[in-house]
Amino acid sequence: YVHLTRSMNSHDVGRGRGGTQAALSRITGQLVLVAVDSDRLYPPRLSQEMADAVPGSSLTVIGSEHGHDGFLIETPSVGRILRAHLR
Repeated sequence: YVHLTRSMNSHDVGRGRGGTQAALSRITGQLVLVAVDSDRLYPPRLSQEMADAVPGSSLTVIGSEHGHDGFLIETPSVGRILRAHLR
């Protein structure tokens, strides 16, 4: 468990790709990002940075008392957002 947690906490999309901005600049599609307001592992400001770096992307912040697991638990909210973008 400790190894898994350590690797999750240290994930860096820019590592080995010239930095975060360089890595995100390679994305040719649009991102649909959903952040959880109580997520302390991956706070909404990091999702906002991704949305800002990839033109045409969107970010929706949902409320949840479940922290990082909120994206797994708040399925009605996440589902509505995804369905709206898939139409």
